[in-house]
Amino acid sequence: MKQYGEEKLLDCLEANEKRGIVYHRDGIYGDYDDFDDVGGTGSKKSKDSAEPQILQSKTKGKWGKGDKDGNKLKSLNDLKEEAHRMFGVEINTGKIGARGAEGIYNTHAGTIRTRVHGDLPTIAHELGHHFDKKYNLVSMDGVEELVDYYRAELKEADYNESLFPYEAVAYYFADLMRDQKETAERFKTFTSELGDVLIGSDAKHLPEYINMTNEYFAADRI
Repeated sequence: MKQYGEEKLLDCLEANEKRGIVYHRDGIYGDYDDFDDVGGTGSKKSKDSAEPQILQSKTKGKWGKGDKDGNKLKSLNDLKEEAHRMFGVEINTGKIGARGAEGIYNTHAGTIRTRVHGDLPTIAHELGHHFDKKYNLVSMDGVEELVDYYRAELKEADYNESLFPYEAVAYYFADLMRDQKETAERFKTFTSELGDVLIGSDAKHLPEYINMTNEYFAADRI
């Protein structure tokens, strides 16, 4: 940066984004800039509560299913490996050249890199880009409610407004994997559309993976 200057760096990042590199920028889920390459590391459903709409019929009401004793909760490394197994997405950890970026998704290679090992919120965010690429989620009617809700955060993160729909989808996935019940109820239209569009193994594995991540966050293991 000292050699080429900030303007040149930003031009390079914009060119990379046009080539398919999607950056998860700082300010979304905390600042991990103190780390280098590799780091260390729901509530019960009421009968009267609204059910999340995503794939409800296909998963036979198994949302939130988990081990009551907490013995089967996945570790961060387990969750990373499960994402690879279920969705075929390779997830690596390493240096990221983009200033303030905690993760990147390469739309051409279909790979994710995070600055910090096991950064589950960032992995969830980048998985949103993966599913958007696969199913063109930004074309769905419900994306407008996502952009409206996340607009202030997207502006604060300094995303170009043309990227708001893509990033809003990624923000949604990060929230869904933290608390699927609350997120599904907040974004009913988009969630219902997502449930309708998923096919094949994704229709089975995405709800399973969301259960795993929700159980991890609910356990509050830091």
